[in-house]
Amino acid sequence: TFFDQGTTLGVINVLSDGTATLRAIGLSIGTHVITASYSGDSNNLPSSTNGSLNQVITGTAPLVIFGTTGGLTHQTSALVTVQ
Repeated sequence: TFFDQGTTLGVINVLSDGTATLRAIGLSIGTHVITASYSGDSNNLPSSTNGSLNQVITGTAPLVIFGTTGGLTHQTSALVTVQ
């Protein structure tokens, strides 16, 4: 099972070579702390990661700015690159 800060990303079968790969689609912009654990089976003991993988997702996000002058409200928007 792969996790992003405690939230399950997916449960993947372990291959005969002992590896498991998860293709995480739809992660939001920002830093994600990925960990993994294995519950074990009749041939293998349970295991979990000692560390984590910090995955940084970059992209663009809308930014809306509001301002008030006297009784008038102003609004502008822009796309910003988040890294």
